[in-house]
Amino acid sequence: MNAHICVCCHVNAVVALMAIKNDLIDPHNLLDNWDITFVDPCSWRMVTCSPDGYVSALGLPSQNLSGTLSPGIGNLTNLQSVLMQNNAISGSIPASIGKLEKLQTLDLSSNKLHGEMPTISLVKIEFLPLYTNYDLGLATRSHRSHISACASSEARLGWVCVQVL
Repeated sequence: MNAHICVCCHVNAVVALMAIKNDLIDPHNLLDNWDITFVDPCSWRMVTCSPDGYVSALGLPSQNLSGTLSPGIGNLTNLQSVLMQNNAISGSIPASIGKLEKLQTLDLSSNKLHGEMPTISLVKIEFLPLYTNYDLGLATRSHRSHISACASSEARLGWVCVQVL
């Protein structure tokens, strides 16, 4: 009975993950098993799913990935953790990240990101390091009122910890 729901969930997740894969340059072919014809992303490398079959985490740290972060990431609405630190991902953080209301950890540190951090839900987020990116700032005062700096390795924004006030 939940199989139909899970299949629909997987189809949406596959489309979102394929958009992410297509915008990244993967020199070590780590994402080769991310295959649109295989509609079970829970078995894909670097993808973690919840017990009910939703994609809950992407773990792609230190993989020499470059390219950009796809707006498709915002369609993985059950994501709790995104670990993409220590790569060479460039461009801006897509505004669609703001749709990830269950997100607890977003580690995009040590990439080549720039621009403004999009508005995100701070209800669940606990860990948001953004250090050693080019010029990444917080877009609005509302971000600043909920975030306190813990340490700084960049002039504009260092490693931040989130406090929900």
